[in-house]
Amino acid sequence: MVFAEQRLLAMLAKKYGKQHGMKAGTFSDMNCLFNDWQDSFTHIWGHKQFLKDNDEEAFLFCCRCAARIRTDYHDMFDRLSKLEWFRKYAF
Repeated sequence: MVFAEQRLLAMLAKKYGKQHGMKAGTFSDMNCLFNDWQDSFTHIWGHKQFLKDNDEEAFLFCCRCAARIRTDYHDMFDRLSKLEWFRKYAF
């Protein structure tokens, strides 16, 4: 299920885009989102309950997110690294 607010822009662009000279596109497609080889998005959809129920997996997931922030957003990583709650994931 996709939340309404995630679809609203695409729906409005489709309805009004041509008359206002606007185009809407996507960064990815459904096939790409369900494969491990895509590296543009971090979204856990149905994985939330699993992480809630498995402390070790949740910790490892947070470590992977911290590593991704380090790679993609180095300046933000430096800022977050000053926060005690973040440092436990960033090593």
